[in-house]
Amino acid sequence: MNNKLAVLGDIERRLSAVKTLDEAKSIRDQAEAIRIYAKSARKGLEIQNHAAFVKIQAERRAGELLSVQVPHNGGRPKANADTLSSLGVAPEQSHRWQTMASVPETDVRKIVAQVTEAADELTSAAIYRHGRSLRAPLTPAPVVTPGFPDGPFRTLVIDPPWPIEKIVLDRRPIEREVLDYPTWSLDRIRDELPIARLGDSNGAHVYLWVTHKFLPEGLRLFEAWGVRYECLLTWFKPTAQPLWWTYNTEHVLFGKIGALAPMVKGTPVGFKAPQQRHSHKPDEFFELVRRVSPEPRLTMFDDARLGFKYWGVVHAA
Repeated sequence: MNNKLAVLGDIERRLSAVKTLDEAKSIRDQAEAIRIYAKSARKGLEIQNHAAFVKIQAERRAGELLSVQVPHNGGRPKANADTLSSLGVAPEQSHRWQTMASVPETDVRKIVAQVTEAADELTSAAIYRHGRSLRAPLTPAPVVTPGFPDGPFRTLVIDPPWPIEKIVLDRRPIEREVLDYPTWSLDRIRDELPIARLGDSNGAHVYLWVTHKFLPEGLRLFEAWGVRYECLLTWFKPTAQPLWWTYNTEHVLFGKIGALAPMVKGTPVGFKAPQQRHSHKPDEFFELVRRVSPEPRLTMFDDARLGFKYWGVVHAA
């Protein structure tokens, strides 16, 4: 381990003189190898975090160099993919490193001090999150439409503003640095959406869009709202990307209030539709709902649709 500490000290000293992307990547890879070894060999959090800090600083230096050659400018992470490929850097990696490079050194030191004081594991995700939070929003501040429409409704489609920022955006950079809507806590979704009042007590169909992460919470929401779960619908998104790292499905919990009959026998529980803009649900789904669920209908948080009343989020002018 003494040899690895010597190497760590040497590469940390070399950081200040780094002038090329290859140098920054080499230091980053060496520091990461030492961090992994220190963690797996249980050499102590201090050594592990020291290596993590060197890795972070190397990634930030790589981000500085990339911002000159291939700036992401807050746009699509996959832009300039050919140029990045020639540099040996993935688009998402470039996006992440440039975001980390935008964090002032004083902020980095403050985050490191907080992690050290809490005796936590230092990761580059903390720096990336902070860099993302410093970015100006790309869209006008959204607001929630006031007041719920008069019911009751015999069909409800709900696409809740799940609190996904810290779960998805840290792990998988997307095209936008902010979501198109204000997210809600799970308690707020449960307590402030009056599903039991909006749904017809004599019978209503309820469709609840859920993310992979929040599927269990979706079932708990059904229970809290008095909705009886019936089945799961799946949206398949054709993709050429490897399925082991791409979520190419989204899901809808289907349930009932009261004695309304379930969907017609033979109704498919899966449908194919292309990937949409973020949070926008496909027309194919709403065609299915119009076919099997009665009027009056209400959709919440997606977009206004033919044959549905609407309540949800709009953008200020």
